Amino acid sequence: MPRTSVEVAHPQTGQEGYRVGMEVFHQLHCLNLLRRVTFKEYYEPLGGEFAAGPEALQHHTDHCIEVLRLNIQCNADIGLFTLYMVEGDPQAWPQLNTKHMCRNFDGVRQWALDHSVGNMELLE
Repeated sequence: MPRTSVEVAHPQTGQEGYRVGMEVFHQLHCLNLLRRVTFKEYYEPLGGEFAAGPEALQHHTDHCIEVLRLNIQCNADIGLFTLYMVEGDPQAWPQLNTKHMCRNFDGVRQWALDHSVGNMELLE
């Protein structure tokens, strides 16, 4: 662990360790932020990330785009898709209903909940 990692003691057992988070929940947070920024007119009056002002929101948005870009490149889904033609259109279109090998997200989430010591809002 980096020297700057936050050390904590479990509130019930006293066992010492580090405060951690699972990247999948950070990535989902980022995806949700991009969704809210896309519909800014609706979400801005509700506060949240928008309350910190436009400069902070831009910084947070840029950070999230970079997090998601890095995740896409690191995981490099090598699934294949075919292309199809539509009558009257010279452009070939991707057939994107491809199969993917997925992890059991509900199982990952449940494991995180079972082993969580606070910060449950990221898991909800």
